[in-house]
Amino acid sequence: TGERRIVSCCPNLYSNVAMNTAIFILLAIASLLLVKAETGDSEIFNLINLGQVEGKNYFYEQGVAGRNWTTAGKYCQESGMQLATIETQAQADFLKSKYSSDGFTGNYWTAARDAHLPREFTWNTTGAMPSEISGLPWSAVNMRMEYRTCVFYSAYSSPSLYLFPCDVTLSGVLCQT
Repeated sequence: TGERRIVSCCPNLYSNVAMNTAIFILLAIASLLLVKAETGDSEIFNLINLGQVEGKNYFYEQGVAGRNWTTAGKYCQESGMQLATIETQAQADFLKSKYSSDGFTGNYWTAARDAHLPREFTWNTTGAMPSEISGLPWSAVNMRMEYRTCVFYSAYSSPSLYLFPCDVTLSGVLCQT
């Protein structure tokens, strides 16, 4: 009967150990995910690091359902960044060098927006007016836009900055740290 007692007690002991181990593993995974979310880990936000130039780290996201300019800015902020500025020739050349037909290609919101007056733009994060940069022309989809226009970076073999209504959704966001 002593053997019967050992056999009958052991399955319960093993199932309790297995359940406690499973709970411990689930808690450990949940803790790791919480730490990643709180630190703004770029993998959580699907951002791809393009690299650094002049102290700025550029990140992009592509292939999402789409964001307008306001939600793109919030997205960058939630990931511990801000919408990107392109203020120098070196920054424009850097972004152009990162163009890839199977990667960094498409249209990406930047921090430039109008000052609620037709054709008066500033970088939202610095307040400075965007300057003319060689090899990075300005274009507009519709020249009759009055105001409430923002600027997206068009990452193609011949990049440009486009004026576009802020409330239109694009599939790309360009952030910086």
